Amino acid sequence: MAPSDLHPDFRKVPTVIREGVDTVVKRGLSLSVAGRYPTSQAWIDDLDRLWFLMNGPQQRGGLNDRVSKWISSIGRWFGVRVTR
Repeated sequence: MAPSDLHPDFRKVPTVIREGVDTVVKRGLSLSVAGRYPTSQAWIDDLDRLWFLMNGPQQRGGLNDRVSKWISSIGRWFGVRVTR
């Protein structure tokens, strides 16, 4: 049974994310050496790709962008560099 089949609400999640979760969980917890990730970095890379699929790129605009610029300006007054 796939991990994404364990909870009925998970069916509402987009297919690409369900498949990504299934892959990361099955490969990460595989009892077979051949079925596991070859390195911990490979596992982290897949987790990062899944995180990006789930959250998408961070976008700024409108009020958030203006507030970020304002905070950066105030930070410069005090000699602090605020990254955006």
